[in-house]
Formats: sequence, C-alpha cells, structure tokens
Amino acid sequence: MSDDSKKRMSDRETALPEDVSGFDRRNALKVLGAAAAIQAVPKNWKKPFTSMGSAPAFAQGTELGTGDLQVTLTWDTDFSDVDLYVLEPDSTWVWYGNTVGPTATLDFDDTEGFGPENIFVPPGSAASGTYSAAIDMYSLDGITTDTNCTIRVRTFVDTPGEQSQTFNRVLTPADESGGTLGFWVADIAFPSGNITNRTGTVGLPRQPRGPKSS
Repeated sequence: MSDDSKKRMSDRETALPEDVSGFDRRNALKVLGAAAAIQAVPKNWKKPFTSMGSAPAFAQGTELGTGDLQVTLTWDTDFSDVDLYVLEPDSTWVWYGNTVGPTATLDFDDTEGFGPENIFVPPGSAASGTYSAAIDMYSLDGITTDTNCTIRVRTFVDTPGEQSQTFNRVLTPADESGGTLGFWVADIAFPSGNITNRTGTVGLPRQPRGPKSS
C-alpha cells in the first residue's frame, strides 16, 4: 500500500466514532471503502442484535430463547436473508409473518446476513405431536454464490434429557423465493423430544412480496 493510500485511510479512520460496536458495517464500507473499513473496524466488532456475524449463533454470547424446543439458524453469506419456519402440531406456522404461535416464538429474525434466527418453545410448554422445521431463501440481494446454512435443533435444553442435532443445507441463487418455497430440515416429536432429519420442499405461508416489515 502506498504512503498516500495509508494517509487517506488514516484520515478516514479518524472520522469514525470511538465506540464502533454499533457502527453499521454497510455504511463503513460505503464511506471508507472496503480496505479502510477492514482496518478501522475492530476484529471483535459484532453486528447489532439481529445480525450477529458469521460464527454460528450457538458459538456466540447471543441471548436466544430456549426450553422444550430450540431451533437456531445461521448461514455464511452477508447481505442475504434466510428465514426459519416451524410448523406446530396444530398446523400453525411460526415465522417472521407470525412470530408467536400457540407454543412457539420467533425471537430473532435477521434480514442482513449470517443470522441468527431462532424459534423456541419455553420449558414445559411443548404440545404433544410433531413440530417441523424448514428454511427459505427469502432474498439474496445480488449474491451469486451458494449459501451454506447450519440449523441446530435442541429439545429439553439444559436438562438431563436434552437431545441435539445439527443439520446442514445448501441454498443456491435459484432457491431465492421471496418467502414462498421452503426446504424441510427436521421433525421433532413430543413428548419424546426425538429429532429426525426431513428432506423435500414445502409451500410456505405468504405475505405480499416486498420489503419485510421486521
């Protein structure tokens, strides 16, 4: 890097607030340019709240709801929106358009990349029957690469009867659906808490195409 480039980068860095923990990375890239933003934003910087970075949510200090059931989704592309859905035993979908069901709640919906997204059922609240988890590539925002998704499913979290499985799904640019076509991940049976892999596609509840309200 030339001395002139280093000086310009230094000048730009001084314009940043001292505490950049809440500084939006997109704005940093726009204002500073990619190279300067990488230098200016600390390595331990995290996206605020619903955009917690590329590490899986369960490897971070994120406060996510847990209980009889916890389904957590993360993925590896920025500026993309992958959505998590859970179908309750009474056929109610819990998703960004219906965040609270009879027993389950979506407490994190990330629209800017990486996740986490999290749906949980509080302790002692699971209904008898089968819960089913699915994911959807809502929007890629111009991303042309595949997106690797990690979905961890836990039952009876932090109890002697806890069960846990992690599933991986790859979504391609052709899978972008705007919230209409999902991919099954797992079935979760209660009262046993058993978790089984599920494959195939599923039609999802819909809202008018356009920016999500969340």
